[in-house]
Amino acid sequence: KESLRKAVELSKKAIALDESLGMAHGLLGHIYILMKDYERGIEEGQRAVEVEPNDADAYAYLGMGLTFADRPEEAIKTFKRAIRLNPEAPSWYLHQLADAYRNMDRYDEAIEWGKKAVHRDPKNLPAHLVLAGCYSLAGREKEAQAEAAEVLRINPNWSLERFAKTDPSKNQVSKKQYIDALRKAGLSVR
Repeated sequence: KESLRKAVELSKKAIALDESLGMAHGLLGHIYILMKDYERGIEEGQRAVEVEPNDADAYAYLGMGLTFADRPEEAIKTFKRAIRLNPEAPSWYLHQLADAYRNMDRYDEAIEWGKKAVHRDPKNLPAHLVLAGCYSLAGREKEAQAEAAEVLRINPNWSLERFAKTDPSKNQVSKKQYIDALRKAGLSVR
């Protein structure tokens, strides 16, 4: 909590120095989302795209906030805009888009984007997580277990318990469903 408080303070300081820093607004929005202050998080994300309307990262930060705030349809449109602005988008855009599709129970599309994220960055742990969860939710157990094994290969200390405590998702039903799917895939509480 202290780290998040300090991050808010520093982001606000950056914005005070230059209001037109879209990245500062985007980061501040993300910090608010992590603090589960969804309204302020989305406001800052929207401010980021207002001040830098051609910045793919600004759209991606807003999309991430919309996903966590349980607004996946808006998130999908926002991520697709980010990808249009940056066709060589970083892997995190793609796994976040996959997560938005997962939140809508659109597992085939989530898997498609999760695979693209892993292809772009094979060590992207959250991409392997979303794939493990979506494969499990889609009844594709062997693929879910393979992705869970990859999560633990990348980070042998990864903990489902820690993930459950720190994931800022607003929709608790969807979050529980995801955590149960990850457990079923072979990721257990450590």
